Amino acid sequence: MDIFEKLIQSKNSDTIYFYREGIFAQLYGVSLYLAINQLELPLTLRARRYKKLSDRYILCAGLPTKLLENLSIKNLQKTSFGYELKNDLIVDYRHYQIWYQQKLNQSLIEQNLLNRTQQINENLIRGLKPIWLNEKEYNFIQTWHRGRYRPGLELQFMEMLQRKIASSCA
Repeated sequence: MDIFEKLIQSKNSDTIYFYREGIFAQLYGVSLYLAINQLELPLTLRARRYKKLSDRYILCAGLPTKLLENLSIKNLQKTSFGYELKNDLIVDYRHYQIWYQQKLNQSLIEQNLLNRTQQINENLIRGLKPIWLNEKEYNFIQTWHRGRYRPGLELQFMEMLQRKIASSCA
């Protein structure tokens, strides 16, 4: 079953659909909304980009199928595509659409921040040059605070660090 079919099927409110993808059961659309708000499943939402949908982001979440099976959800049925849970819940689609857009936007913001943080960290790591400190130098840095050492000593220490850095880059 492709993402188009999953999204269409997941619009139904009379059944919660769990799609088996590897060892995970993924939820989309109204199924995701009901799983979080009615079943109170421990799901972490994420925005996922689909090339088949012209790079559109879709809100989804998943949990390991073993965990799903161990939750002992009454009337959960195994199917050819994963699992389904028939229900008689009524969904306020206006509220659902507002919820969906808010969660999608929040997830995109969080993922963008995470990606930016990872990029910054990778750039920092690429630009780092190791310098080795002896125990005395390390303790000096660890215990340093403004006014702890006389200014001349701090200046000497900084100049020594500059020399170490210069020699490690040579």
